[in-house]
Amino acid sequence: MRKQRENLNLGVDETLKLRQTSNMESSKESLSASREALDILMELSNILNTGLDSETLSLCIQLCESGVNPDALAVVIHELRSAKRQMAQ
Repeated sequence: MRKQRENLNLGVDETLKLRQTSNMESSKESLSASREALDILMELSNILNTGLDSETLSLCIQLCESGVNPDALAVVIHELRSAKRQMAQ
């Protein structure tokens, strides 16, 4: 009976290790996919001449994913740029 429990515990430990390894691999794949998506969006941003750097673009994406209206975000960015130009004059 004791050996069966020990074998069962080893099986559980091995299963947990496999799950952790699988989760780590999944996280790495997810991070890689996120970076690739950001790179593609940055290329599109450059093609469209938005003037957004990668950090600002990343923040905009996070805001949109959090439910911020993209059109409203674009208006705010436009107004901030206008205010910056006016202050520079």
